[in-house]
Amino acid sequence: MRRRIKSFLAFVGTLTLIGFGFVAVRACDDDASSSANFGPGPPPATSTTATSGSPTLDKIKLRKRLIVYMPRDKPGLSTPGPDGQLAGFDVEISKIMAKGLGLQPDAVSFKPLPPSTVSPALTSGDIDLAFGGLVIGTPGLELTGPYLATNVDVLVPAGSPVTSINELGTARVCAISGTGDADKLRARIPGAKITEVAGARQCLTQLRASQAQGIVADDGVLRGLAAAEPGAYRLLGAGLANQGYGVGLSAGDSVLRDKITEILTSAAADGSWQTAYDATLGRSGVPATPPS
Repeated sequence: MRRRIKSFLAFVGTLTLIGFGFVAVRACDDDASSSANFGPGPPPATSTTATSGSPTLDKIKLRKRLIVYMPRDKPGLSTPGPDGQLAGFDVEISKIMAKGLGLQPDAVSFKPLPPSTVSPALTSGDIDLAFGGLVIGTPGLELTGPYLATNVDVLVPAGSPVTSINELGTARVCAISGTGDADKLRARIPGAKITEVAGARQCLTQLRASQAQGIVADDGVLRGLAAAEPGAYRLLGAGLANQGYGVGLSAGDSVLRDKITEILTSAAADGSWQTAYDATLGRSGVPATPPS
């Protein structure tokens, strides 16, 4: 009898141990299943809260790249070079801006846009800044600067007998439509015959074909045309209107505006502005210094 009781107790003990082991294994399986369903959990949160006071500056810092509007059809300012990459004075200024923001000078992405969408793109944050010969005072655009002082002038072939706009008389002059430059010339030379076209290169085509004796435009554009063919053209120094190119930014961002001003001031002081000008628009033969 005692032997039977001992055997029974041993059997019950074995069942208990097996049951405990099953529960333990099941618990471990449940934990593993829980981890598989929910994963290791989210990574540590990275703060994107503005710290500089400028949402745009904070995005640039996090992205480590500057995104700018830059047209591809501005002679001397931003046009494709032989390698297909954009080159020109405004391209160099955008690189100076990137460096001043703590980035590598080439950490700039150029985004061509229809001109009418530049202001909304700045507001929405699709672009950080805008370049491309944007004249301060252009309606609907928030601009700061200037980073280049310009004037409305007239470009003529180097061999032209015309030495001032007063000698244009009834000469045929080409202007870029939508700029208002034609009206500025008419105010001074009422008899001038002005043809308006879509862009500077179309005007240059007319000048080369002797269909026009001059081009009236912002002299930043004219310097760009002259820089592409050193010695082929000259400016008359008409002085039809003082202007300046500005950097486009989101409206109301005073922190960003102050930073842009700081970078431009530093570029004027350290010589990088002059280096950029001399290598691009300076090839036109028209000297310039940083705006004060």
